[in-house]
Amino acid sequence: MRLSNESLGETSGGRIVNLLSNDVQRFDGALFFLHFLWISPLETIIITYLLWQEIGVSSIFGVAILITFIPLQVWLGKKISKFRLKTAIVTDERVHLMNEIILGIQLIKMYTWEKPFEYLVQYTRKMEIQQIRGSSYIRAIFLSFMVFHTRIALFFSIVAYVLFGNYITAQKVFVVATYYNILRVSLTIYFPQGIAQIAELIMTIKRIQ
Repeated sequence: MRLSNESLGETSGGRIVNLLSNDVQRFDGALFFLHFLWISPLETIIITYLLWQEIGVSSIFGVAILITFIPLQVWLGKKISKFRLKTAIVTDERVHLMNEIILGIQLIKMYTWEKPFEYLVQYTRKMEIQQIRGSSYIRAIFLSFMVFHTRIALFFSIVAYVLFGNYITAQKVFVVATYYNILRVSLTIYFPQGIAQIAELIMTIKRIQ
């Protein structure tokens, strides 16, 4: 990286290290999940057709449930990116503070300012952990969809199939469950993760700029 003297004066070394160590790696994750933003909808259409061949109109109920949760997952993805930006800002402050302490350690030792600076570092770290904790809670909710999402869709599809007067067999349940497991990977894991990664990538680009 090449920075002008003006940019070097405005940017601390700690922030540059944080950008290179944490933010740049977002490009790898975003590019990996990017293609699932078009693969997942295409796969959903194909699987819906195959489900229709198996259980008819009952398949619409299950797929509709999967699609209904997507706006919520998009919203959660945006919240994660906002927490990510706040965390990055606080981390920059902490790294900058630690850099200043290291540079002025002799002066701090001479005037016995260890305790005040210790409290200051602890407070900054506490604020950083709060942002990370909030992001982790939302990410946990975000990832929990892959546990129960497809099971709910499968349940409603089978119930609708039976209520329409059809006879359900173990073979048919196994086939339908297999199709929903395919959707679980693409529609409830990679697709929402792609949205979250792209949102974080946008925040990363803004920070680097």
